[in-house]
Amino acid sequence: MRRVRRLLQGSLAVVSRRLEAARSWRKTAVAMLREIILWPDPRLKEKALAVASVDAKTQRLIDDMFETMYAADGVGLAAPQLGVLSGSW
Repeated sequence: MRRVRRLLQGSLAVVSRRLEAARSWRKTAVAMLREIILWPDPRLKEKALAVASVDAKTQRLIDDMFETMYAADGVGLAAPQLGVLSGSW
């Protein structure tokens, strides 16, 4: 019983640290919300190009994607859902 209790306490500590990190990111993020393209929009069937390198513009898109996803209570978001198909943003 003690072993199970220690395992649960350790797991809760990890989850708690991750939640706190996510909350602090959301407090400091300065991103903008973008419109999410919904099915059956034909743009969702197009394949996005691969990202060659992550620069400031790409990082800004990533920040915008996280902010948009969290605002929509989502669990995942792809660049084509924001209308972004090119690999160099």
